[in-house]
Amino acid sequence: MNQALSGCKPAAIILAAGFSSRMGLLKPLLVANGKTFLAHAAQTFLDAGISTILVVTGHQAPLVEAEARRLGLLYRRNTHYAEGMYTSICTGIEALASISPEVPGVFLLPVDIPFVAPDTIRCLWQHAVRLPGNVLVPCKSGMSGHPPYLPRTQFASILSWRGPDGLQGLLASGVVPVAAIEVSDAAILQDYDNPEDLQFLPANKSDLP
Repeated sequence: MNQALSGCKPAAIILAAGFSSRMGLLKPLLVANGKTFLAHAAQTFLDAGISTILVVTGHQAPLVEAEARRLGLLYRRNTHYAEGMYTSICTGIEALASISPEVPGVFLLPVDIPFVAPDTIRCLWQHAVRLPGNVLVPCKSGMSGHPPYLPRTQFASILSWRGPDGLQGLLASGVVPVAAIEVSDAAILQDYDNPEDLQFLPANKSDLP
């Protein structure tokens, strides 16, 4: 086990800057079981023992930032959010690198994938300790999901990437080492992009992962 990593805690970035154009409603503030999507996403990390959580805002930033403050979360506004999600990833990494210079890495979770199980985060972190330097991608039945874990040693490669397809393009390029981690958590694949997807919301708290 890498002792340097085992004694440190990772951080989390929740991406909440998008237009929510397909949904037609502001996704960070959608409510399920009495809590916003942003609150559910943050609780996943808190329950996994991660307390440094940064929300990247953009579209309707004041509303999302108000909810982040209510939840006691850090936030950083991405003024270039209209250029795509990768700008939010870079905004979050740059912010956390300055706020927490010793952070060993970050989990990256879009706010529209809010029901990931805390055990999935714990599993990925255990693998991160064993596989230092690797970007870790959770998979369910061979399908890649969220949140990937990005080690600090790869921050420079992520921030300097100018190729196509954002983070997906970087991970496919071979520039950074990537390991797929199989998990049993179907919620890593369940995003809520369209109003029709809301029929798959957990019906009550007992249905949450």
